[in-house]
Amino acid sequence: MSKRAFAVLGAVAACTIAGGVAWASIPDGSGVIHTCVSQAVGTWRPIDYPRETCRQSETPLNFNQQGPKGDTGPVGATGPQGSKGDTGATGTTGPQGPKGETGATGLQGPNGATGATGTQGQAGPQGATGPQGATGPPGPGGISGYEIVTGTIDVGGFSNTAKDVFCPAGKKVLGGGVWTNHSDVQASAPFGTGGWHGAVLDRYIDGETITVYAICASV
Repeated sequence: MSKRAFAVLGAVAACTIAGGVAWASIPDGSGVIHTCVSQAVGTWRPIDYPRETCRQSETPLNFNQQGPKGDTGPVGATGPQGSKGDTGATGTTGPQGPKGETGATGLQGPNGATGATGTQGQAGPQGATGPQGATGPPGPGGISGYEIVTGTIDVGGFSNTAKDVFCPAGKKVLGGGVWTNHSDVQASAPFGTGGWHGAVLDRYIDGETITVYAICASV
């Protein structure tokens, strides 16, 4: 660079200091000073880049304005713990170590609690038939020779009547009753051990025929 160019740069710097002229973007936000040099005219001037650019007859010349390295600052506070990283791949299995000595026998532990009752098992096969027992004493006599004995009798309107029926000889009465269309049964009961008694009351104007029956059997 010619002496004229250095003289121009010195003049520019002197004007800046003396006149108090300030460029808001010199240097720019990154600390870079943008200048333009003209070899033909012998000028060297700073510009406010990118608002200003060099002319076609000028050559851009940029340099940093950086001071000496400062002292090391104090250690900052410990940052928060980062998230857990992914699990690494499983390493290869190492060789088997030597067998250790047998340890002393430990104390016997307490008895455990009784377990729950298990489910009932399936029924076993049927056992063999046992020997026949001795014959028991004869039982009481049974009932046989059932027979129904009936007897009929007429009853007039607004009147009452009664009728007894008897079992054949050698048979006892087991039960009985009275059959009627509309008369009220006044009595229906055994008559001794071999007959049945029935009595009715007709509350209507019309009479009817009633039937008294006895259930007989040999006992």
